[in-house]
Amino acid sequence: MDTSLLPTTKQHESLTTRINDVTSDVADGFQSVKKHSNKKAKVGDDGMSSVPEADSTMNGVLPPSPNDKGTDPESGQSRSFSNGLIVEDLAKGNPDGRVATTGRKVKVHFTGMLWENGHTFTPSGATFRFCLGDKGVLPGWNIGIEGMRVGDKRRLTIPPLLGYGSEGFGEQIPPNSWLVYDIELVSVHR
Repeated sequence: MDTSLLPTTKQHESLTTRINDVTSDVADGFQSVKKHSNKKAKVGDDGMSSVPEADSTMNGVLPPSPNDKGTDPESGQSRSFSNGLIVEDLAKGNPDGRVATTGRKVKVHFTGMLWENGHTFTPSGATFRFCLGDKGVLPGWNIGIEGMRVGDKRRLTIPPLLGYGSEGFGEQIPPNSWLVYDIELVSVHR
């Protein structure tokens, strides 16, 4: 298997700093991104404020919400995070199965594709083993796989900031690409 397209970011050391910024964005209610924006929220006639347009720190516009595809957010099948990550639960594994938590070694089967055009850049069902939380793994994977149980299947729609960013990855993944990964958690070890 061609391991050059595995979701690692070793050659993108700058992403470590950017993920720390994203983590603080989530922790402080997305205030850091607002500080970078020169545009202020506008209050409409209805008294509701609108969110400022995305600036370059957000790497473009968010894709359509999973709700546009008919996913019911009340059922817990789909979650959107303030950092742009979208997590869709596709199938549930064993309710008593081991849970993926930071620091544990996990094994996943996955398929990766570009959100923009659906181009698959990894073989279907490729296998990858790693320690959840490792800085050499795409930040979107570390966040999106956390809490999965063995046998669970998820679709992660990862914004550029939590993926390969403005650098892209080779010819297969252009800069500022949104990525979609279908992931099945195969095993969890200590």
